[in-house]
Amino acid sequence: MGKCGPVDRVARGRMPGRNGRKFSDDHPRVIGPRRQASRSRYAPAMNTRMRGRGGLSVAASAWVPPIAMAALIFVLSAQPDLRFVPDAGLDFVVRKVGHMGIFGILALLLLRAAAISGWPRPWAWAIVLTILYAITDELHQGVVGGRTQAAADVGFDAAGALIAIVAGHTLRSRRRHTDPTNRG
Repeated sequence: MGKCGPVDRVARGRMPGRNGRKFSDDHPRVIGPRRQASRSRYAPAMNTRMRGRGGLSVAASAWVPPIAMAALIFVLSAQPDLRFVPDAGLDFVVRKVGHMGIFGILALLLLRAAAISGWPRPWAWAIVLTILYAITDELHQGVVGGRTQAAADVGFDAAGALIAIVAGHTLRSRRRHTDPTNRG
């Protein structure tokens, strides 16, 4: 049998399986506790090609920006009596536009992460996850002194997410159709 170890023999179909049958060459199997250790040997693409900077996989690193944005939203929601301008009417407008803008950015980051991760219909996942986070954000504001829960804010957040997703899709499709070097 030469100098091949038991894993090499399995991969080449030379080690008998159950009932004395040999494994086929196109479907390597490993018997016993070495199974987990040998997977990286036969599927190196799973371990090396999808690595980004710092050892994280590309799909995992795509989730860092939306998590950072969610943390920023959490910190801003924890501020009691958050005011941006002294005029109450103008402050209301600024806060609502801010809600739409920051949750729109969160939706775009979630869209990117879901698309890189290979999720089906990443736009739908981005919208749903953004709305779910908006709900939890309003629940969080309810326990912060000087802040109140408002269902209307969830509506503003959802509107911001929808506008951002639609605007991003529109800009991307326009760029795709007007770029003469685009072949896809």
